[in-house]
Amino acid sequence: MSLFAFNPLRPRSEARSPALWESLIPVAVLVGLIGTSIVFFDQTAHIPLVLASAIAGLIGYWLGNSWSSIQQGIIDGITIALTAILILMAIGILIGTWIAGGIVPLLIFYGLELLNPGSFLVAACLICSIVSLATGSSWTTAGTVG
Repeated sequence: MSLFAFNPLRPRSEARSPALWESLIPVAVLVGLIGTSIVFFDQTAHIPLVLASAIAGLIGYWLGNSWSSIQQGIIDGITIALTAILILMAIGILIGTWIAGGIVPLLIFYGLELLNPGSFLVAACLICSIVSLATGSSWTTAGTVG
């Protein structure tokens, strides 16, 4: 047997499910990289997310999955999340339009004029209910009134 017969990056002959510790490797890397990125470099989490995804892909390849099966899993995950992403994008556009059009500043101005500390909770509930009924979206209510 050659010294180079064992190659940890070569996929196994048959794919298998990961053990718990193998599943936690990308999570631990992600948490560590995000913490390092934020604390030491004052950066966002975009690069750590990409690196943790690459590590998850390498682990999947090492467990015997082909690239086409890994790619299909990525596509399936994106497909499941796409509806929620599109809803959040539409709500973001709506909130931005409301802010640019002056609706949110108007609500803040009149809200501070009308409310007093004694009736704040009741008024907040009523205002949120009205905005939710008007827009049909709890996310929009949370993003504007909230």
